[in-house]
Amino acid sequence: VSQSRYWNERYNEFNYWGFIKNSFVGINSSFIIEEAKQKSEQYIGMVDRNGKEIYENDIIKSEIHNPSIFLIEFIEGAFCCTYKNCYMPIDINHFYPSVGCQIEVVGNIHQTPQLMEI
Repeated sequence: VSQSRYWNERYNEFNYWGFIKNSFVGINSSFIIEEAKQKSEQYIGMVDRNGKEIYENDIIKSEIHNPSIFLIEFIEGAFCCTYKNCYMPIDINHFYPSVGCQIEVVGNIHQTPQLMEI
């Protein structure tokens, strides 16, 4: 699976591109293509407990961790979770125990940055 999104500040929305549901979805404007290359957020290949796809810069909530709010980031070749005032990222696979997924996407840094202040 290779799909990405980027936050289109002009229209205040996400634009998605890449191979989505076995079809290539492209971007039509050359300006938007350049912007998307610089600001792309990769789909991490996992879904939350509700089946929602998880992307870089999504904010997730965990019912079994303290603190419970994390930001998804791509750090040194791996998808990780970080939280406010923490400088040691946690590998995303840590949130997928044998009992199943225990996280939920609750927002993203573009639309709900205030969640990271909790």
